[in-house]
Amino acid sequence: NNSDPKTVTVTCIAGVTINRIQKIINSKNIIRIMPNVMAKQNASHTYVYVKNKELINTTFNKILKSFGTFHIASKEDEINIATALYGSGPAFIAYLVNAFVAASKNISPKSKLNERDVIHLFQNVISINDSSQKLEKFVQSIASKKGTTQAGVHFLKSQNLKKIMYTTLHRAYKRAKEISIEKQGSK
Repeated sequence: NNSDPKTVTVTCIAGVTINRIQKIINSKNIIRIMPNVMAKQNASHTYVYVKNKELINTTFNKILKSFGTFHIASKEDEINIATALYGSGPAFIAYLVNAFVAASKNISPKSKLNERDVIHLFQNVISINDSSQKLEKFVQSIASKKGTTQAGVHFLKSQNLKKIMYTTLHRAYKRAKEISIEKQGSK
């Protein structure tokens, strides 16, 4: 029970709504945030939801900026989307990069492939292509007709990688919503 009306509670618990927290601590001064594990390196993209926008003051903005970038959500459900995309997303990306590194080692086990170079490849591609349009043009600029890139990209398309990624994010989003429902039922 929160007795000081000036106290602001900041929560980053996936799936626990502001209404639920208000009932538990008897306070309306609640801010929900969804940072990710990269906040320690000032590299998180944090989503914020608050009913009372006046709670987001200069001090809170400084704290958020210390995590990286942030976005103020207009609806609480955006926190569930952010949980899937920005909260879980770094693990999905790391899994994909790691799979690419493992595959590159397996394709030529006798070569002394430096995995750091492969990881830098990902960093370099992203650093020069900061939008989906640029990434698409980048792929097109490399994929020559009947070439190696076209063969690999064609295979990725045939495996419906976009659908796999959508399903991955959608399942994480659905789970965030399920957690919210489960937490409403618990006391």
